[in-house]
Amino acid sequence: MSIFFITLLGLIVVGLIVVGLIVVGLIVVGLIVVGL
Repeated sequence: MSIFFITLLGLIVVGLIVVGLIVVGLIVVGLIVVGL
């Protein structure tokens, strides 16, 4: 069970990182578009 829990926790962390990068990317693109 511990291995499953660690794997699940890892997937959640990776998911949050990916979502964070996407959000930051969208914000940066938005700022560039507004800047132009």
